[in-house]
Amino acid sequence: VDSADSRLQGLPLDSMIVPGNPTAQDVAAVIEEATRGRKADVVFEGTGAPELIPEEFATLRRAGRFVVLSSPRGQTLFNFDDLCSSPGFTIIGAHCWTHPPCATADNPWTQHRHAELFFDLVADGELDLTPLISHQAHYTEAPRLYQMLVDDRSPAMGVILQWSD
Repeated sequence: VDSADSRLQGLPLDSMIVPGNPTAQDVAAVIEEATRGRKADVVFEGTGAPELIPEEFATLRRAGRFVVLSSPRGQTLFNFDDLCSSPGFTIIGAHCWTHPPCATADNPWTQHRHAELFFDLVADGELDLTPLISHQAHYTEAPRLYQMLVDDRSPAMGVILQWSD
């Protein structure tokens, strides 16, 4: 889901990927249709816009997981009775250090194990990040790129600064 059509057009052509633009569509309805009414198992909040969080919860199935990857600044208004009534949602803050310090049989997912899995998926070619790269430039271009992101980040997906000549 993105309000920038340029980013949605960069998605892989895959029947399992259903793009949605909240400025042009009812995203909750798009997700319900794509999941045959079941809604999303997991919603990743990546906008940082606190006013969008209630709408994002509307796309999540009961007992689903809401993962906050961004750093929302400001107030989010929602009814806790809706969020916590049985079965409630699980809210996970990605900036919290909730990983166990040591792997256990009940929870083997330490921070190290998560990172290891991510890099293994990239190294094995199972996770291709290339389509996410929208801009590459020498590090001396960083001020221009940062200004572009401040002015309008919608054309950007992933920005890589190259540190070698």
